Amino acid sequence: TIAPRAGGPVYCATKAALRSYTQALRAQLKGTGIHVLEALPPVVETKLTAGRGSAKMPAAECARQIVAAMERGADEANIGMVKLLQAVHSISPALARSIMIRF
Repeated sequence: TIAPRAGGPVYCATKAALRSYTQALRAQLKGTGIHVLEALPPVVETKLTAGRGSAKMPAAECARQIVAAMERGADEANIGMVKLLQAVHSISPALARSIMIRF
């Protein structure tokens, strides 16, 4: 999670923990030939998200973008609207928090 949202504090906390773990693991494995990729998808069309609005990314497209990030050796796969949120966060973390906390 780049920025927390009011509608899911536990979800946001676990995503933040995974982000920290991923970054630490990447640093620990540097130079070993093992590459650690962090995938940051938007809301994806799955059984879990059924009934949660219509602005969801198809699972196949999300997977395609993750594979593309793997192929180019990226550290992060910011997918869909997460790309925009990451850009906002890089300019103003407070603005990104302000936008996301509403959801």
